[in-house]
Amino acid sequence: MTPSTSTSAQKTKDDFGWKGDAYIDAIAYQPVLVSTAMARAVPFALRTLLGTNLPGMGFSVAYATRPEGVWFPVSFGTEFKLHVLFFFSREITINAQNRDFEKTHVSSKIVGGDDPAQPPQQP
Repeated sequence: MTPSTSTSAQKTKDDFGWKGDAYIDAIAYQPVLVSTAMARAVPFALRTLLGTNLPGMGFSVAYATRPEGVWFPVSFGTEFKLHVLFFFSREITINAQNRDFEKTHVSSKIVGGDDPAQPPQQP
């Protein structure tokens, strides 16, 4: 696995994007783990005057290979704190797992212009 960090050359004060790391499988060139965090903190005025903050906001997604070379997300997780208006404070945790993934089996038929579909028979 090779870590890859993405950075932006142009940053503005209105940019509230994400930063993070992506670990890429060196053979298949597919992501194995992607983890992110907020690129910037909540503005100082919002934190100070309104008492609102989101420390630790970010997420991570892990991928694994499935039969036939399909890469599928196997887990998603995040944990952060939420502070709102000085008196409301919560810690939020999400952990989602994808288990028992099964490829869907479908059969279909394409009807061409020479072979129009038959309307259903009415009794």
